Amino acid sequence: MIKRYLFLAFALILFGSGLFVGYKVFHTPAEAAQQITGETILAALKSEGFLVTQTYIFHEQVEIDKSTGSTFKDLFWKQNITAAANMKVSAGTNLSHLEETDVLVTKDKVEVTIPNIETYGVEILGDITLNNEQGILKKLFNSEDGYNEAIKQLKDQALSAVQTEELRQEARESAQKEVQKIIELTNNTNKTVIVHIK
Repeated sequence: MIKRYLFLAFALILFGSGLFVGYKVFHTPAEAAQQITGETILAALKSEGFLVTQTYIFHEQVEIDKSTGSTFKDLFWKQNITAAANMKVSAGTNLSHLEETDVLVTKDKVEVTIPNIETYGVEILGDITLNNEQGILKKLFNSEDGYNEAIKQLKDQALSAVQTEELRQEARESAQKEVQKIIELTNNTNKTVIVHIK
């Protein structure tokens, strides 16, 4: 009977030792799991590429007057184009341009300096309203609807509209918040995250 108890005690000690060794070998301490470096943050941010953080919609109108100034010539060759459309402009920051020196990790905080705001693209939302008045000969021999020229001017106006300091500041603040969220979610850290803009 004593031998049976001794065998059982020995088996329990052996099992406990195995669990302890396994725990030590395979367990990752919570601190190590949450440890983050500048390299991990840099890689996570650069993988985002161009991060669109703000979108603006403008209703733009253009008038292209190609009158010659001569009533007689205009009767034959004039061209007046009017166009209107809703334009969407996207703005954000290109995180693929980040460098190692842009990320600083200390014991208590993470500081990142991101590239300044850029416009990512401009596009038409829905249909374009286009009216093209042409002189008799212009319509007969060199008729074109003026669509390409109108689109170019509509896009230029929309791009110009986002260049106001108020909208650029709004886009900067939005970019800072989005990058901060990415860092906090990616690294699951309780460090203070500070985002600067170049």
